Amino acid sequence: MGHGREWLGPLCLICALAILYGSLIPFDFTWNWPALVRNFREAWQYWPLGSLPMGRRDILVNVVFYMPLGLLLASYALVRRQRSPGRALLWAILFSAAVSTFVESAQLFLPSRISQVTDVLSNTTGGVLGGFAGLLLARFFSRRRNWTFPVAVQSRPAVLGAAAILVFLTLDGLSPLQPILSLSDLRGNLAGSHLTLADGAAQHLWHHWLVCRMGVYAILTILLGAASTHEGWRRWVRAAVWAGAFAIVIESGKPLVDDCQANIFNVVTSVAGTAVGLVVGPALWQRLSYRATVIGAALLLVAYIAYVEWTPFAFVWTRESITAQLPKGLGWIPLANYALGVRRFETVQKFLNMGALTAALVYVLCIRSRWLRRGSITVCLLKAAALATALGLFMEGVQFFLPDRGPTTTDVLSFTCGGAAGVSIYLLVNWQRRHARCAKLLPLPA
Repeated sequence: MGHGREWLGPLCLICALAILYGSLIPFDFTWNWPALVRNFREAWQYWPLGSLPMGRRDILVNVVFYMPLGLLLASYALVRRQRSPGRALLWAILFSAAVSTFVESAQLFLPSRISQVTDVLSNTTGGVLGGFAGLLLARFFSRRRNWTFPVAVQSRPAVLGAAAILVFLTLDGLSPLQPILSLSDLRGNLAGSHLTLADGAAQHLWHHWLVCRMGVYAILTILLGAASTHEGWRRWVRAAVWAGAFAIVIESGKPLVDDCQANIFNVVTSVAGTAVGLVVGPALWQRLSYRATVIGAALLLVAYIAYVEWTPFAFVWTRESITAQLPKGLGWIPLANYALGVRRFETVQKFLNMGALTAALVYVLCIRSRWLRRGSITVCLLKAAALATALGLFMEGVQFFLPDRGPTTTDVLSFTCGGAAGVSIYLLVNWQRRHARCAKLLPLPA
């Protein structure tokens, strides 16, 4: 994977530019000396330097936001610049601190943003943690110069599909991923939980339970069964048991997460989905060809994306509806609402979920499409991003006819990022297949 080193520098630049973009929109810079002095003084009033409290969520977001930058910087300094581990980590710390300091200084001139010295500390902490992660990854690959992606994933793509769904369900079920900090929070979550079937079922419409619970867990069971090395019915029974146990664990852990309540009906419908997978899985395994399986997976992903994007399917075909759904002002700028303070975790979660779904779709398409995987890495990324963007424009365009939904450029961006991520994962997993020395060992699907 030596050629991947050439990407470290551009990736560092892209990551830094993404941070600058997300931190400085809407770019409404103004010069007002009294306001500048006031903003500078207020920047020192937050914890731990001042008395004003900082939200735990804001600190966590700032730390996580800079971790990729620290990881890439440390890897670049260690691999490309041939620095020692200590100097590589120092490189990551200083550059992360410099970027954060520049951002917070520039925000002093933005009336719509709040500059805080605490953000510099939390951002630099993220750079430090990312730097350590970069050193660990670089050390791992340096010790395994001929390292290849696990053959289990290459020969059985169901392993990667099952892992993706498990991560997706974990993020979806345990959002906002913040543990409770007091017994009162636990009691509040338990009091708000839906522990009867009637109460739990009333929280969503019937098609939500059919698609998002039974359907997803049926597919998870089928993927776990297909990824298993056991033979006969044992593989499917074990898959159903593991999927059902996962649903129970996720639901049991919800009261331990901030502002998260359990719902007994989630478990019931999830277990019902595993039962469907237990019945359907063996039949599909015996009768469907590899090509039919891949095409079916792609169609299911497109259908699920359409369901997520277009519910509740209350279409209104009028000009007034279209006009009302048009973005206004800064709404045309991707991520503008998030940057301006609308930082609901649900919005971030939707962005990540849709990006993950699009990445899974592009990965599946790469299995069958030579066009997507032909050419250099740059060409593959551009083609996948363009295809995903077109899909996003279509999905978001239909939302013009949904009064309860609203198309945004941020959602289109999530499709674009997902497409690039999907082809990147495919190229990583199948990197060895692109080389002649591994072509006979791990041939691409016909």
